[in-house]
Amino acid sequence: KVKHIKVYNESKKSTGKNAFLLKIFCYREFGIADNFLDENSYRELLAVLSHEIGHLKHKKNIFNYIKYIVLVCVFLFVVYLIPHGQIGVMLSGYVLKSFGLTHMNYDVIFTVLSYLCTPLFYLISFYMNYVSRREEYEADDQAVKNGYGKELIDTFKRLSSDELIDVYPADFIEFTSYDHPGMYHRIKHIEEKMKEGKS
Repeated sequence: KVKHIKVYNESKKSTGKNAFLLKIFCYREFGIADNFLDENSYRELLAVLSHEIGHLKHKKNIFNYIKYIVLVCVFLFVVYLIPHGQIGVMLSGYVLKSFGLTHMNYDVIFTVLSYLCTPLFYLISFYMNYVSRREEYEADDQAVKNGYGKELIDTFKRLSSDELIDVYPADFIEFTSYDHPGMYHRIKHIEEKMKEGKS
């Protein structure tokens, strides 16, 4: 059950269109930009809501559980560092010495730490994006199942045109950096699902 479908005033600040599902424990809420209501057809609106329902009906799978395990491991690592303050002191001393600084400079230390952690964050985001793309395809399948495949494609095409989206990024860039599938692959996937439904 969804508690609310809220329309927010996106038109006051941009021409962007977005819809989202908020899931916090047992609380469920849809949000949709007022630009959608003003510029899209009724069936296109239902297509977008069907997509969000797909997220709502999503069943956890092995990829989700691996994601949770990774996040827990990162959390436990941070918790481990807190009582072992000497590690931070030693690293801070090394950074200050390397830059020839005689006094504590948190800006330099946190900047260096962020660069050191970049490979780890990249690997984590790489996997998170992969899981997110899978879930987007799954949500699109729900819209097709509800009979709104064509309307969803029309919505994506209009979004691509209005917001100047790169509809076909390089496969490597999409695979490594995008948390949503590129429009070309997304529309192709929807068309294939629609053909499967007819056969």
